[in-house]
Amino acid sequence: MNNYLNVLVIAVSMLLTYSVVHSETKIYKYVDENGKTVFTSTPPNNSINVEEIELDEANTIPPPQIKAKQNEVQQQHDRVSNRIKERISDREKRTAEIKEAKLEVANKRAALEKGKIPLAGERFGTRGVGISGTSTGNTSRLTKKYHDRVEILAKDLTLAEDKLKELLNKKK
Repeated sequence: MNNYLNVLVIAVSMLLTYSVVHSETKIYKYVDENGKTVFTSTPPNNSINVEEIELDEANTIPPPQIKAKQNEVQQQHDRVSNRIKERISDREKRTAEIKEAKLEVANKRAALEKGKIPLAGERFGTRGVGISGTSTGNTSRLTKKYHDRVEILAKDLTLAEDKLKELLNKKK
């Protein structure tokens, strides 16, 4: 009797193992009384039009493929993130360069305006009122040193403006 019981236990175990390993998942599809399509793993009791759908295997991706896909997605995410960071950095650098160039233009323009006032020793002759208190008119003229100094200031301004235009026209 013991022998019979052992054989029976082994046979039942093998049968259960086979049924678990080779079981198919059944899904039931039907339309409920509200007209909604329902999918369930338990058969409905009161629905006339029930469609039974059999699934051979679970809808899964094998683990190695999942890991490879995760790595691929992560690499793509990293590339995009790095590119975004580069663009933000480039934009911040460009904005700082433009701001600096605008400040340089303003400084050069102010220097030119201030530089148009002749310094001591940059005039020939006299200017202003005569001894009797009457106006003598402007009998002075500006020296070459004055004109050279103002020309240098004007060239500096032009260079600063050209640099600003170049930065503004640079591909964004």
